[in-house]
Amino acid sequence: AHHFFKDMWNLMDFAVVAVWYLETLTGSDNLPIHPMMLRLFRLVKLSRVVRLVRILEKYDALYLMIASIWGSVAALAWSTILLLVVQMMLALFMTTILEAYFLNENWSGDKMEVYRYYGTFSRSLLTMFEITLANFIPVTRSMISNVSQVYFVFAMLHKFFIGLAVVLVITGVFIQETMKVAQTDNNIMLQQRERSNKLHTRKIKALFELIDADGSGQISSEDFTQICQDESMKMWLSALGLDVSDAGGVFDLICEQLDGETLSAKELVNGVSRLKGPARNIDMALLRSENMEILKRVNQLQATLNEIGESIEIDF
Repeated sequence: AHHFFKDMWNLMDFAVVAVWYLETLTGSDNLPIHPMMLRLFRLVKLSRVVRLVRILEKYDALYLMIASIWGSVAALAWSTILLLVVQMMLALFMTTILEAYFLNENWSGDKMEVYRYYGTFSRSLLTMFEITLANFIPVTRSMISNVSQVYFVFAMLHKFFIGLAVVLVITGVFIQETMKVAQTDNNIMLQQRERSNKLHTRKIKALFELIDADGSGQISSEDFTQICQDESMKMWLSALGLDVSDAGGVFDLICEQLDGETLSAKELVNGVSRLKGPARNIDMALLRSENMEILKRVNQLQATLNEIGESIEIDF
């Protein structure tokens, strides 16, 4: 029983039930706090949906979006500050410029409509975000009709430099953060690797079933070479990253570490996985290590032969 109260979620459930029981027992009018606060407290239970994050890890697309949003919090904060400062400066500029328009009684035009957009600093700031992130045409047409044609120049410059350049740069930052999360998140990398391995296994097993026409569960070098003579099969294997221009040599490389001269489906899958694609760094490192070992033994053999040659000359 003591383990029950060590779980935070159990304590939260207990508190919600206790509040409900208190409200039912005493009545809403006798409570020291407003009953609406108690009902809102019940909504805290909805925070248990945080547990869904563990489930979402199995769905990498949805998990990627959530992880990217969480990883982009810093970029979002700086982007918001940058955009807000720029928009505040422009809003203050427009409010100051239009002050003479509102105070001049002889100026024609619908001043109330202009006031709705730029009458105060808060209205101007909202208008700046509207023409940046929403539709800038209604505001522009209203200002051109009621104030001056010069507003067209301001609207176009704002749309090109703020609405396009700045917003697209911020969008690019978020895309970069998303790519960074996709490349560095352990769960996503493991899921993508597992999916790639399953797809590769399924394709190679389909190839094995095509080669193994007699259903023996084993294929020989002749069977593999024969199927690889088909041009469409060569292209398909090439798309998988396996060059079969020398099909017999490829089969021998797969059988190199095996005792028999035939391959099972599992052995073919593992062999193709090892050989497909370009050379990896570990392959080059192993090759260099083996070459250095061979060179060392050749030098030792040469030194031994030199000693034998010298001893023979002395005997003669």
